[in-house]
Amino acid sequence: NALVPSIGTVFCEQPAVNSSGLAGALGAYGVPAPAGAPIRLVANRLPLNTFGFVVGSPNAVAPAPLANSNGLLCLGAGLGRYSRMSELGVTGSAGTFALEVAPDDLRSGGSTVTATSGLSWSFQAWHRDVGGTFGLSNLTSGLTVTYQ
Repeated sequence: NALVPSIGTVFCEQPAVNSSGLAGALGAYGVPAPAGAPIRLVANRLPLNTFGFVVGSPNAVAPAPLANSNGLLCLGAGLGRYSRMSELGVTGSAGTFALEVAPDDLRSGGSTVTATSGLSWSFQAWHRDVGGTFGLSNLTSGLTVTYQ
């Protein structure tokens, strides 16, 4: 079972399962406040002992295929990656990884955006999936978080 997120709205359920036999999911936990603590994003139901990272955007869009991936990308213009060495996730034996995202570090293209009240930001987690049916990667479902 997927973890039930404490905040956010799930969108873009993945139709393709990953090599764990499940479709990856993304949950968010915490209080999304512009001046608050970071929210915790948790990617789960992923293949064991692989790596991944979170992507985010102010724009959730219709699902589109991603080259060399079984998953669908559901984020549009302003796509930013949390792919610094300290931000990369490793699923280990639990098939999950987490990332804390500060309200003043929402990635958009090559810059960052600071959350304001009412701002919505959407996230997905990309992950390596060499055991997939044809691609080398996959994505989790999407999650939109609105800051209070």
